[in-house]
Amino acid sequence: MRRWGALALVLCTAAHDAGAQSSGVLTGIVRDLAAAAPLGGAQLAIDGTTLTARTDTAGRFSIGLIPPGQHVVTVRRLGYTRVTTVITVAPGDTLDADIALSAVPERLPEVEITTRDPLKLRLMGFEERRSAGFGHFIGPETFSRDDARSTADFLRLLPGTRIVKSATSNATWLAGGRLARGSVTAAVSRFDRQRGAQPDRDCYASVYLDGMPAFSAMPNEMLFDLNTIPANTLAAAEFYAGAAQAPPEFPQKRNTCGVLVLWTKL
Repeated sequence: MRRWGALALVLCTAAHDAGAQSSGVLTGIVRDLAAAAPLGGAQLAIDGTTLTARTDTAGRFSIGLIPPGQHVVTVRRLGYTRVTTVITVAPGDTLDADIALSAVPERLPEVEITTRDPLKLRLMGFEERRSAGFGHFIGPETFSRDDARSTADFLRLLPGTRIVKSATSNATWLAGGRLARGSVTAAVSRFDRQRGAQPDRDCYASVYLDGMPAFSAMPNEMLFDLNTIPANTLAAAEFYAGAAQAPPEFPQKRNTCGVLVLWTKL
């Protein structure tokens, strides 16, 4: 195993279950190297695949359906050095990782902006969908009104949704909408069940963040914790109750109820 930068990664191979599948699972925690404190909002990706995850407020993450073989894992978080490492996945393996990121203040070069507001350019698609009238929308005019409110407080404004709080942590999830066609039940990982998620009572939404999947109901994927995105970093939000409303660029994933799309100011 190779290491780059300030990365501490310990992998432990779990015993194979009798019904283990050919794919593997990567779980673990991301921490601040200096403070040893959990880091929420860190993004992980398996290079060359669509497999991604985002850490919750406890720094935890889970990525399932990893094909057997050698893979490069990239970990990013704003204000921290990006790190990568190589993992080797055997059929049915569960790997546990402890990852430390080093905080590095980023100096941005001075630039002269001669074009339109970059945020407005990023939200052009949002405004087009809001004008079309399908779905429910919260625009910049609402998010800029009260910086003291939480993300969950703002998302309570979306009709047909419900804010669900974890019974054992400060995690908060969005439930609502209609179960995707062909689905049997809402997908909830064992870790989230331990935190109080109840798939028999609540059905959770697919989530996209700045156009990229943040929760797709993959096996062992953790629910998207709304607290990992501070409200003062949000520019807009849109919610679609079911697949018939959702735009083609943000499809509803199987075993989810509705689609939540969040746009940040970054």
